[in-house]
Amino acid sequence: MKNEIMLPRQWEDWEIIESIGSGAYGQVYKVRRRIGMVETISAVKVVSIPYDFQEAEYVARDLPDMEALRDYYAKLVDDYVREIRAMVSLEGLTNIVSIEDYAIEPQVTGVGSCIFIRMEYLQSFPEYAAAHKMTEPEVIRLGIDMCTALSYCEDIKLVHRDIKPDNIFISKHGDFKLGDFGIAGRIDNLTKTTSLKGTSSYMAPEVFTEQTYSAKTDLYALGLVLYRLLNNNKDAFINPMKQLVYARDREEALQRRLRGDTLPRPAACSDEMYAVLLKACAFRPEDRYSSAKDMRNSLVILAKNQTAESSEDHTERNKEAVGEEDNTESGSFWRIPVTLDSGEERSGTGQDSVHQGKLPGYTRRKPGNDGRKRAFAATAAILTIAACILVISYVWWWNRQREVRSGTNQTESSLTEHTILSSSSPADIAFYSKLFDVSQMAETKIEGYRRILWTLSPEEAQALLSVWSTTPFSAGISLTGC
Repeated sequence: MKNEIMLPRQWEDWEIIESIGSGAYGQVYKVRRRIGMVETISAVKVVSIPYDFQEAEYVARDLPDMEALRDYYAKLVDDYVREIRAMVSLEGLTNIVSIEDYAIEPQVTGVGSCIFIRMEYLQSFPEYAAAHKMTEPEVIRLGIDMCTALSYCEDIKLVHRDIKPDNIFISKHGDFKLGDFGIAGRIDNLTKTTSLKGTSSYMAPEVFTEQTYSAKTDLYALGLVLYRLLNNNKDAFINPMKQLVYARDREEALQRRLRGDTLPRPAACSDEMYAVLLKACAFRPEDRYSSAKDMRNSLVILAKNQTAESSEDHTERNKEAVGEEDNTESGSFWRIPVTLDSGEERSGTGQDSVHQGKLPGYTRRKPGNDGRKRAFAATAAILTIAACILVISYVWWWNRQREVRSGTNQTESSLTEHTILSSSSPADIAFYSKLFDVSQMAETKIEGYRRILWTLSPEEAQALLSVWSTTPFSAGISLTGC
């Protein structure tokens, strides 16, 4: 692609990446410029006037000489550049493709020029529509954006002349933009050499009869663009359900439209939108909208009405869902009327009616809130129960371990004391009794020591008792008890 065309000398810091489209009068290229770490992407449209040698030869037949041919194309280029300058003045507007720069290079033949137009790089509408379903609200939004663009053109007395999907683009922010102002339309009008192919699906009847272009011509074309989007991408008078559309089908549909037959209702279109399309595509220009602003106002009102209806439908569905939930929760399906302070009469369950009577203008809660609250409460309850079980289990285990340790210590102590006392002399018994610090024993051990005395001789037992006589619990131990 880079070898097919050279960019103007003043754009030497730009390079062509690829060709992204073509039209009746030139190519569109994706270009790039790098300055340091910053990369800029734009689109460049190259318009050749005349398009080729055959076109120049055809025009030359009606002119006296080569000089007249040069003057003819020079005037054509001047008119075209004048419209480009008008478009540059609209740079920065939301719904119009911004022209960044333009350049003019003379043709090598000496007849006409090659015009380079650099503009912002955007996604084409056909590409966008192929990936997104165009519902009626979306089509209305497209119509509003296009009418906004055309109203800017009306302010500077500029007619587009070639409104079609290929000349509509969409920004990264979702705004629809109109581009390619007056390019093919201006050239066709002056050269009279091109056929109607390519754009006949959107041309107004007066264009075919070679009458004067006007802003209403653009509105007619825009109406047909919107019509096709709501008619399964089929022209008027073509069955929207038909899978295969032949050339004869398109020709018959075109003839019916040109003779003024009323457009049939699109496949997916409300009554209000159908009325807007009929007015925009009226056969006589005087029956159409007076301006782009007028058509835009109708679309804006339609969009607001649809938004309000959608909101009301959503509210009604919410009320029905809440009413069913209230009946389920209360276990009652009887309903009684309640009159609010506003005079509105409602019906609801007994519980709802009490609340409505106490609170003027009572608004039911939104569906889903109670469900979320119940789920949260259930989760919290489960977590609380689990925590309690863990705490109780730990306390039980800790007490059990303490009892085991206490029993082991008691057993070891009793066995040790018994072993020492049973194998010692009276003098040793007295010594070991002091060593064990019998005075610190709990009363629960008295029975154990009684059993120890049973295993001793009378002399050993008497010696042991004489030592224990000073303990706080010695009264509970005696040879008589043993």
